[in-house]
This record gives sequence, structure tokens and C-alpha cells, in this order.
Amino acid sequence: MENNNVQQQNNFEEEEIDIMAIIMRLWEKRWFIIKVTCVFAVLGVFVAIFTPKEYTASCVVVPETKGGAFSASSLGGLAAMAGINLGGSNGGEMLSPLMYDKLMKNIDLRKELMQTPINWEEYEEPITILDYYTNPDYAKTSVLGVVKKYTIGLPFTILNAIRGEQEKEEMQLPSDGPKLSAYTQDELKCIKAFAGQYSVMADKKNGDVTISARMPEALAAAQVVDAVQNLLQKYVIELKLQKAEVNYEYIKQRYDEAKLVFEQKQEEYAKFQDANKVLTSALSKAKEEQMRSEFNVAKDLFNQLTTQLVQAEMKIKEDIPILTVVEPVQVPLERSKPQRIKILFIWCFLGGVLGCGLILGGDWLKGQGFENKWVDKIID
Repeated sequence: MENNNVQQQNNFEEEEIDIMAIIMRLWEKRWFIIKVTCVFAVLGVFVAIFTPKEYTASCVVVPETKGGAFSASSLGGLAAMAGINLGGSNGGEMLSPLMYDKLMKNIDLRKELMQTPINWEEYEEPITILDYYTNPDYAKTSVLGVVKKYTIGLPFTILNAIRGEQEKEEMQLPSDGPKLSAYTQDELKCIKAFAGQYSVMADKKNGDVTISARMPEALAAAQVVDAVQNLLQKYVIELKLQKAEVNYEYIKQRYDEAKLVFEQKQEEYAKFQDANKVLTSALSKAKEEQMRSEFNVAKDLFNQLTTQLVQAEMKIKEDIPILTVVEPVQVPLERSKPQRIKILFIWCFLGGVLGCGLILGGDWLKGQGFENKWVDKIID
């Protein structure tokens, strides 16, 4: 037992000695670490200064439904007095807020969003988002973007230059047949540059939806949030009512057919009664009974379809989803990026870690018998 305690104490002392040795080694090479940190600090200042400004605007909405002008509850009493049972007409299920983010990838919605005019400080007239990101007269390149293109992205730049960026022909969609949609080359370019600038996030717990946008200008960020909110409202309503409208059109067709048959049977029965005011034979009585039965069947079918048509129409008008604004969008007063102090601190920290890593890594390589003049220059 005593031997084990002594051994554990010796191991603890060895570990403490190793840590102290590392600290002393780093202190010995402190000027090298400071130099590396200063180089990274200069890079951090460069990144902090030339990182483009961004302003973030947001709003919070809650999906709700509202009853239409002709709801089932308002007509229920009147229908009961008339002997008509309207039944339940709940308008169907709402689109889950968790699907809003996927809805924002709808091609038609994106196309409308890209055509939204935005006011910019540098230009007198509003410019669409599509033109801002694709038109050479408005597109801007940052210093960091140029540096990145010719450093990290240099291999891709060379490959594109070798292959040659040929303009692809625009896809020609057929004029007849089903309605199809496709992006143009400019729209695809705009999507790559702009899609990450806005987001729609749903809170699973509270059920609210946060719409946010990041843009180079404060007013532009607020306008993008407002445009996304309006388009989201529009497409949620369209999806909600699409099924109800299809059902309404189907019932309307059956209603028109039943109405035509009912009017024909009614006219035939009325003519038969006028021509046979006094029924004397059994044959004429049987004929009248047959025509009355056909008329009643056509009448009952017509009445049922009339009720169903009213119900289908109410389903379209009632429970229209709306996005109730809980926190309205505001024009941000302060930029969200770049956070220059944070950027500088991160770069200084990376420089210090790299400097320490070079010293300790060099010592390890030398201990392994690795000979190199650069390694020797660092650790000596």
C-alpha cells in the first residue's frame, strides 16, 4: 500500500514537472509567440475593417385563423329553421409553421421575392433584389471577396478560366401543356447570393415564427423582412384554400348537372299535369306516379347539392389563415456585423495558440530526430 502511494506521488510530481517545463519553455520563446500573435492581430484588423457591414431586421408572427363573413355558426340557426343541416365545415388542416421554411423554397415564391423593389441609399429609384445581385451596374465586390477569390478560391478561378464560362441557353418551356416553372441563369445566381440572407424559423414550443434578414443597409433589411412576411402570408393562404377550391369546383359541376335534370323533370311533370287534369285510366295514374317519383328524386338531389355547394363556398371563405404580427419589423439602428472587437480577439487568440503550437510541435519533431532548418530556427 505504501509503495503504491509513493508511486502515485512520484507520477504526480513528474506531471507537475512536465507542466512547469512546458510553461518555462513557452516563456523562454515568448517573443516568438508575441510576434506570431502580432501578425495575426494585423490580419484580424484587416478582416475587421474590410468585412462588409450587415444590418439584421426581424419580426415575430403567430399563425392564426379567422372566420369568414359567412361562417357555419352564423347560418346554423337559419338553416335549422329551414330544415337544412349544414353539418361541420372546418376548412381543413392548416399548414404547420414548421413547414414555412420549406415553403420559402417554392420556385414561384422565390421568383416573386427576387422581383421585390428595394430602396437603397445610393440609388434614387428602387432596385429589385434580382438586379441588385446580378446587374453589373449594381453588383459590388468587397476587398475580402477579391482576396478570397485569388487565394483560397484561386484553383477554382483557374479552372473556370481554362474551361471557359460559357453562357447557357435559357430553357424554353412549352407554351401548351401543364404549367411549368424554371429559373433563369440570373435567378440562379441571385439565389446563391441572396438565399442565405433571410430565414424563417418556427419555434416548436411556442408556435411563433421569426422572420429575419441580413442586408448591407438597415432600411433594405427591414424591407426584405416585410416582403418575406407578405409573400409567406399569400402562399399559406393559397395552399390552405387550394383543396377547398378544388372541392368547390367539383360540387359546382355536379350542382349544374342536377339543376338541369331537376328543371327538365319539373317541366315534364308540369306539362303532364296540364294535359291530364282529370285522370281516369290506371295507366295515366301510373305514369303520373312515375313522373312524380322522378321529379322528387331530382328535387332531393338538387337540394342536397345546393346545401353542399353552400358548405363548399363557406369552406373557402372561412378559417382564412393570417400571420398575426407579435413583434413588428423595425429598421435596425446598429449593424450586426462585423463585430470588430470580437474578430480581433479571435485572431489574436488563434495567433497565440499557433505560436505555442509551433514551439511545442518543433520540440516534439526534434525529439523524434527530425532535422530541418526552419524547425531549428523556431525552437532555438
